[in-house]
Amino acid sequence: HQSLEKLVKQGVTIELCQHALQAQGFDPEMVNNRLFTPVTSGIAELINRQHDGYAYIRA
Repeated sequence: HQSLEKLVKQGVTIELCQHALQAQGFDPEMVNNRLFTPVTSGIAELINRQHDGYAYIRA
């Protein structure tokens, strides 16, 4: 948790796919806080980011 806070303070955004959360049985409201940015669709977000010049690197 502290590692995530450090990254957010450095300007990193951590986005969570609301569709994936619901599919896994999580209530999206449970994870809405200052560390996480909810997005409706993770796939759509990846496509939009790649269109903006970002690269997706699977770890």
